Amino acid sequence: MSSERVYAIEDGAAVPLPAVSLADAGLRERDDLQEWVLARPEILGPDVMVVAFEFDRWQDSRGDRQRDRLDVLGLDADGRLVLAELKRDKAPDTVEMQAIKYAAMAGPDPCSWTR
Repeated sequence: MSSERVYAIEDGAAVPLPAVSLADAGLRERDDLQEWVLARPEILGPDVMVVAFEFDRWQDSRGDRQRDRLDVLGLDADGRLVLAELKRDKAPDTVEMQAIKYAAMAGPDPCSWTR
C-alpha cells in the first residue's frame, strides 16, 4: 500500500480516510480503471490523447501474431507514445519487463503493428 494519505473534509476539518486497495474496494482494471483513463486521459499526463485501448495486434519479425494486450496507448502533445498498463493491486515483480516489452513492440518499427 502506498504511503500517500487521503483526507475528507468534515465540518471544516481534515479527517484521514482509511487506506484501501482498489481490489478491496471492488474496483477492476478494465471495468473501472481503464474506463476512468479513457474518459479522462489527462490521468496519464497533460495533453495525452488516447489512440487505442486493449491493443492486441502485435506481430513479431516473422509476422506471427503475439498474445500481448496493451491496456491503453496514447500520444502526448509532442507525439511521443504513452503506454499504460493498469494494475489495481500490487503489481507482479515482472511488471517492469512487461513495460519494456510493450515499449519495444510499440517502437519506431511500424511493421510491428497490424491494422
